[in-house]
Amino acid sequence: MVSFPSTSSTTTANKRHTDIPALLAFYTALLALLLRISQTRLGATHVVNAGLFPAIRTSQIFSADPDIGLEIENTQALEKFFRLMLSLLRVINAVVVSRGTQNDQTLTQAREFLQENRGCVVSIFKRNAGIGGKVEGNREELNELVDQFTLLVSATGFMESEEKKFEERDRNVFS
Repeated sequence: MVSFPSTSSTTTANKRHTDIPALLAFYTALLALLLRISQTRLGATHVVNAGLFPAIRTSQIFSADPDIGLEIENTQALEKFFRLMLSLLRVINAVVVSRGTQNDQTLTQAREFLQENRGCVVSIFKRNAGIGGKVEGNREELNELVDQFTLLVSATGFMESEEKKFEERDRNVFS
């Protein structure tokens, strides 16, 4: 945890602002390590058992609405946000793929992740398609986010799972 000395609020705000690049570099390195670990079945098991999905849920990074970026003047800030999301998605996908489609625990947690963050997923897809505004800045991160979300949806069978839920609900309603 970073602690700041008690000084004037301007000094503290400036100190926090200068710490952001170092903090982002730390998270980038940490997520790169987690990605490497997650690329093996044993490593992926340890990452999931260490609380990957609860940690992501607690961070609330995917709860932030990327559509707010349409009004952000600083496209670099939005690109950094997308890069951080992208790094997390790569770890999630590595875990899902490494553990395999037969691992119900991981598939369930990944589906819950998608369900909880459906708004973010939809916003990313809409943003990539140009719906709701012009996409500015570097599109590489945005395209890669779409690819990673698509991989996760496909690998987890999310769409099929959601269809089953709707069919069961419809059967119960009309029974």
